[in-house]
Parts: sequence; C-alpha cells; structure tokens
Amino acid sequence: MEQDTLQFVKQLLAKEYEKVQGRCHDCGKVVLYDIGLDDEGKVGASGPIWHFSYIAQGMFMKCLPCYEKDPILRNFRPTEVHNRVSICGKR
Repeated sequence: MEQDTLQFVKQLLAKEYEKVQGRCHDCGKVVLYDIGLDDEGKVGASGPIWHFSYIAQGMFMKCLPCYEKDPILRNFRPTEVHNRVSICGKR
C-alpha cells in the first residue's frame, strides 16, 4: 500500500470503521471492502483501494473483475491547463 493509502486506512481503523464502500473507478459498480489488520498486524483491505491526499476526490476503488483486467489506476488526475507566454528579444 502506498503511504497516503496506508495512512488513510489507519485513520479509518482508528475511527473503528471496518468497511469501505465506493464505486469502481472503471465500471462504476458499487464495491464494499473490509479493512483491518492481518495476523501479522499489517493494515490491509479485501480489495484494491487508492487514496491520494493531494486530490480532492481522495479515494479510488476498483471492483475485483476490473482490477484483474487492469490493476493500474488510470485517468484519475484532473487535467490542468496552463497558458505560457514567452517574450523573446526586441523588435
């Protein structure tokens, strides 16, 4: 688990959450995953979850069939458009 995701799940566990619900990023199906500690005390989830603190939407999930097709989270960042004006030399 990435650091942001790990911290996010730890915060949920501290608030005594045991499940996370959302929509699959790829197909839109509702997904529900268990979160908790495994036998070795490691934080984990029963399905793929990503959390990025620098994105307003924050948490992303995939259902298991979509994750098996493509385990990479794609097209999750908002597109930013920047204008650049360069002034070079004199006339």
